[in-house]
Formats: sequence, C-alpha cells, structure tokens
Amino acid sequence: MAMGPRDEHRSGYRGSTKGLRWALALVSVIALASTIAAVTLWLKPRHAEQSAPGQHAGQAPLDQKASTGVPRADLEQITGQEVRLKFPGPPVRVTCPDGLPAKVGASEDCVLRRFGNEFRLTITITKVTSPSDVNWTFTLGEKLPGS
Repeated sequence: MAMGPRDEHRSGYRGSTKGLRWALALVSVIALASTIAAVTLWLKPRHAEQSAPGQHAGQAPLDQKASTGVPRADLEQITGQEVRLKFPGPPVRVTCPDGLPAKVGASEDCVLRRFGNEFRLTITITKVTSPSDVNWTFTLGEKLPGS
C-alpha cells in the first residue's frame, strides 16, 4: 500500500518535531523554576527574625554600628514584614512617628494601614543584646476613628 501525501506529511511532522518538543519542554521547566526562585527571593522577608510560634518579633539589622536603637525606617519595614507573615493578604503599610531607643520596655504607637483602614499598632522593645541588636514585638490595636 502506497502512502499518500497526507500520510507522508504526518509521519514527517511527528518525527521532526520530537526533539523540538523536548527542547521546548526543557526551556519551559527552566523558565518556571527561574520565575519561582525570583518570586521566592523577592517575597522573602529582609532583616526579619524567625520567631517562635505565637511570638512576632522584629530584629534590627546588625550593620548599624553607630546606632543606639531602631531607626524609624527599619521599624516600619521589619514590622510590616512580620505583620504580612502573621496575616497574609494585601500589602500593609506601617507608619511610626520616630525610631525606638535600644531600651527594654520602650514602646511607640504606630499606624497600620490595610484594606483602606487604619489600626493602632503598638511596638515594644523586648530584648537588647547590643545597641545595634534589638528585638521587639507588636500588638495590633483598635481601628482608628475616621478610617
């Protein structure tokens, strides 16, 4: 039985693209793995301490040699990351009036913005190992009026 033009085209089509299909599958797997790795690194908390279950603590970066406390920017960023770890969902914004001194018991009322609402967020220093190694916890308070 002789092969017609269609049969010949089909048999040539399958054999000639087998290697191309493998290459495309390999490129797809590599692209997916690269995307997952990039997103994982991007979402990984920076400067955040792994807390014990039930405890949500922040830790100031160790590269602040001249500092004697937690600068406002670090307090806001690290606490925001800890809030997102505890309560996944939309982005949060933490705003504090100032930094905190490296003194156990020092606290400050900040504002947490999420879902278009504002909440009181009290941050308290819990441990001071050195002037540049400070741990703290946060307590989420009531919704602020007018938000």
